[in-house]
Amino acid sequence: MEKQPKVYSNSFKIVITLLSFLLLGSFFYIYKMSSHTKDVILDLRSEKATLTYNLEKLKLSLDSAVNDKGHLNSELLKEKKKVDELLVQLKKGNLSKEQIKNFKANSQNLEARINGLMSEIDDYKKKIEDTNSELTQSKASNDTLNSRNKNLSEKLQEASEKISKASKLTYYSFETKTFKKRRSGELTATEKASRIDILKISFIIGENELAGTQIKKFYIQITDSKNNIIGNNETTSLGEKVLDYSAIITTKYNKKTTRIEKEIPVQDLESGNYSVNVFDGESLILKTNLVLR
Repeated sequence: MEKQPKVYSNSFKIVITLLSFLLLGSFFYIYKMSSHTKDVILDLRSEKATLTYNLEKLKLSLDSAVNDKGHLNSELLKEKKKVDELLVQLKKGNLSKEQIKNFKANSQNLEARINGLMSEIDDYKKKIEDTNSELTQSKASNDTLNSRNKNLSEKLQEASEKISKASKLTYYSFETKTFKKRRSGELTATEKASRIDILKISFIIGENELAGTQIKKFYIQITDSKNNIIGNNETTSLGEKVLDYSAIITTKYNKKTTRIEKEIPVQDLESGNYSVNVFDGESLILKTNLVLR
């Protein structure tokens, strides 16, 4: 009867030992699980922070890329809206590993899509820069060509003016003589107005090789002191000008020195001052005064 308590005592010790080991194992398991959970939470937080940073960075890139025009602008705005939605969901609180994984996948897809759009925009920018460069070069070439054309035009204009000036006819030795015509046809010089029945006009056209052969028509205008036309008193229109004249002289000029003469019949002249003008078209080329007694 005295040995039985010893057996119970040994059994109790064994149970206590086993329970102690189980308790220690439980503590160790709980510690390991707690450490693992803490690591998982830290990893999730780190991934969430990294994902948020990347999305914020992507948003900034989109904000700088979005502008008021361009056919890709609407596409960028759509992607920006998706980024904003992801950021709102990320900031709602703790997320599971699976949720973080899904967010990460969506973020990567968005980033790939946005990078593709950015690349397309860069291509368009490069094309625009190339086009602008070509336009600048073309403008420079055109400016050079226009400058050369302007210089050439100015030189041609200058040459044309020189040729025109050089080809202009010269007139000199202008004379007006008065005569009495006898029945025999002989002309007798006189300055007495009542006796004069012929005015003889003469002048010379100078030689000019540049002028070319041409038919010339000259209008002789003789007026008395009262501005009356002496002679035939005809009228012609020369451009916008109306000219009253006494006689016409028509001659062929062939680039050589040519003497022009014309006898103009007159009658009933009075003493006084007379003007004699010669017109080549609208231009007055010769002028003199005549005094009759």
